[in-house]
Amino acid sequence: MTPNQNRSAVTATRISVSIACLMVMLAVSTPPAGADPFGVGPPEEGWLADNHDHDYCWSTGFNWMTLRNHATRSMEYLESSTDFSGGSLQACNSGTDIYFEQYDTTDYRGRYVCFDRGGGNRCDRAYIRISSNRSKLPVDQRRKTICHEVGHSAGASHHSSGFWGCMIRGTSTAEYYVYHTIQHMNSLEVSES
Repeated sequence: MTPNQNRSAVTATRISVSIACLMVMLAVSTPPAGADPFGVGPPEEGWLADNHDHDYCWSTGFNWMTLRNHATRSMEYLESSTDFSGGSLQACNSGTDIYFEQYDTTDYRGRYVCFDRGGGNRCDRAYIRISSNRSKLPVDQRRKTICHEVGHSAGASHHSSGFWGCMIRGTSTAEYYVYHTIQHMNSLEVSES
């Protein structure tokens, strides 16, 4: 075996071992999708979405372009990583699922509030309120916070530890949903009206 072939074999072995370790960590740290609450409402979870077509709008005052960009990015990520699709930016109206709002507050970083329950544990329309207070929500945590609140709008739960992506409670810069959360989102039986 030449030195280059030997290096390639060692590199391939290291990659295989790293992937195997990651799979074991994820398997140990994430329970099966049915093992935790989902879509049962506040304070720890969001309500189930009314369907997988998740439209959104900017409420009056949601005019900070940085927050708009982060919100758009989170909505596009929801669509690209889950079965939620077809959602688009529109004018706020009775058919809009998420109304993004901004507040200059130090009381919270972000908040999901369902204001139009369609019955049972379904939410037809919700506010996602984001703090524009830079001391409460530094730039490195804004995207995580918006990803987190968008996750609640799809029924996702808070998590306190482990490899939970943006649904982890508290300070983090993660901007993704873990496979476990995506499984929940994709398993929703919702009307597609």
